[in-house]
Amino acid sequence: MRNWIYETNPFLNASETSYPNALKLSTFHDSALATHQTDPFILGLYNGFHPLHLSLKDAYDGWIAKGGIQQGEGLNLNQLLYMLSHTKIQAWDVKIQSVYPQNTPEYKKLMPGRRGPFQAGTQDQRIHAVKALPVAIGSDVALASLKAEITGFITLLDDAFTNQKQSLSTTKKEGVTLETARVAMCINQYANLGALMQKYAASPESIETYFDLKVLRHMQQVFFTGQLKAGDVYTIVKHTFSEDDQIYLNNKGVAPLEFYLSPAKGERPSGTTYKLAHGEQTIPIQSLGKISDIFVMVYNPDLHLSGEYELEIL
Repeated sequence: MRNWIYETNPFLNASETSYPNALKLSTFHDSALATHQTDPFILGLYNGFHPLHLSLKDAYDGWIAKGGIQQGEGLNLNQLLYMLSHTKIQAWDVKIQSVYPQNTPEYKKLMPGRRGPFQAGTQDQRIHAVKALPVAIGSDVALASLKAEITGFITLLDDAFTNQKQSLSTTKKEGVTLETARVAMCINQYANLGALMQKYAASPESIETYFDLKVLRHMQQVFFTGQLKAGDVYTIVKHTFSEDDQIYLNNKGVAPLEFYLSPAKGERPSGTTYKLAHGEQTIPIQSLGKISDIFVMVYNPDLHLSGEYELEIL
């Protein structure tokens, strides 16, 4: 049997996968209660809810701040790995071949998989491939300067990798605090709904003014993932935006991708686009074009490499 509708907390449901929605629900309800607090009954609800709203807001601000650090550190590591797969390994390979041609045993010892291990695989696998290369070079005088260059790049990778892991750990802790605050706010707002239903039992339409019905009624999907073939264009979602909306982008592949807004489904870019190499970034929605254009698009301009992305509307 289906649960009775009143057994379901709509505030928990509407914010379960979106902390921005939780903050919108909380801010709207807090403001509405504050506006009507001259009524002693409403004042009692406000005094109970307002501290929970402030706790949620503080936790959300802390989560965003730490998440921004995490994204910055992650982007730094991703940029280095992108450099590795696109420019560094090509240059290193050319230098090695200038000393040891590709069909020689010496070359095969240094580059048994050629450029592949540096351009594909997990972060750990690619970093391991870089670290193995100076070990293989050893005391070879002809490649001494190259060994020094690679060793310097390894230092950058190690620092970026460490920073990213530390940031992930911090952000996870902030996320636990935020989730606790979200649940507490939603439970209290649900209790206030019951209290207001009792107060306005004869005129239930009066209850609407205290709750953000736009968020409650439109629990749209906000997180999307996908893959693109070389040269492909894809319509991610049809969505109506406001000026304060932000969008989170994560290019998980090797090929640079272009994200943009379009007035029609499936159109290739013809105006403003946001170009993102391997990495992640949070940007204002206006960075993708005119917010009156309601289709979010992604384009892979590379003619050889496939692409992979994550996108979240904040």
